[in-house]
Amino acid sequence: MTTPTTVQVRLQIRADTAANWASVNPVLLTNELGLESDTKKFKIGNGSSAWGSLAYFPSIVSGGTVLGNLEIGTTGTLTFEGSTADGFETTLAVVNPTADRTITLPDASGTVFLTSGGTLTGNLTLNNQSDLRFADSDSSNWVAFQAPATIASNVTWTLPATDAAVSGYALVSDAAGTLSWSQAGGAVIVDGGNFANGSSIVTTSSTIDGGSFN
Repeated sequence: MTTPTTVQVRLQIRADTAANWASVNPVLLTNELGLESDTKKFKIGNGSSAWGSLAYFPSIVSGGTVLGNLEIGTTGTLTFEGSTADGFETTLAVVNPTADRTITLPDASGTVFLTSGGTLTGNLTLNNQSDLRFADSDSSNWVAFQAPATIASNVTWTLPATDAAVSGYALVSDAAGTLSWSQAGGAVIVDGGNFANGSSIVTTSSTIDGGSFN
């Protein structure tokens, strides 16, 4: 009877830089692993397709569920490949956080609105007395609009019909609370039943700075 022999084997995966893989563009054997040493991504050969035609693992896998937390390292990003491999991608990245942060997506369908551009095609709703702010270039100063804590009914502000007509117009509220736009010569509001112009309360409704209400 032959005595079994124990042989110690160390397995080394074929590896090279991403640039060298792309330049040589070899055909990997069936189930052969090819590792990009600089990106840590790898592909699995099928015995016929060149390197550039193979997908990175695990993008060749259909389906699957992450059962625990998915943690991306400090230098990592989340990248969505475009229709052409290694063509154009969409990458999600974050700046180095100074505290624990949580981003919660709403239970709704829609398009994400970016602060650096884009067009909002639906309604923008601010809850819990959130400010609508227009900031200067370094965000050190801003103009803020804030709704009252309690709103009794829906209110709609309608701009004039044309952009050119907006210049010189003021938002006017009459005693009944109806809002409209007028070239009255100043911002006119209602404060506790009194008309106000700027920060000066005018207790009579007949005149403001020499003007009159019709």
